[in-house]
Amino acid sequence: MTALLLSLILLQDDQKPADKPADAKPVAAESETKTEAKKEAPKPIPSSLEEVNRIRKSRGLHPFVLDESIQKKANERIRMVYGYTHHPGGSFFPARYEGVGGGNRFNTCYLYNYFPPGTKAGAASRQWGGTKLHILLVR
Repeated sequence: MTALLLSLILLQDDQKPADKPADAKPVAAESETKTEAKKEAPKPIPSSLEEVNRIRKSRGLHPFVLDESIQKKANERIRMVYGYTHHPGGSFFPARYEGVGGGNRFNTCYLYNYFPPGTKAGAASRQWGGTKLHILLVR
């Protein structure tokens, strides 16, 4: 039985259409390649970290350094905050601290805390009705 299956597999591999060369590519693969080339890179969501660092500088504190993984998590978590300031459920890993606030000016917990130079962070803001909401994630 095994010998029969093996011979069928080998027979199928040896049979090639006479009208196509052995190295011909399927048409679908070419169209997929063209489609992938047309895709644009996703547009980055603006970080609020520049605003945070401006505020920290006015207090004589070290600026935070943007960390892409933390910024991505801040962007995800700001979408979870609706209408009032609260900590959304779930993990904010890879950050260790999360500050949430609201108002026209960026104001959250950990904004004015001392952190050593080179501390990584991410920040995001969004408008909800007449309220501006903010999240600061720090590692």
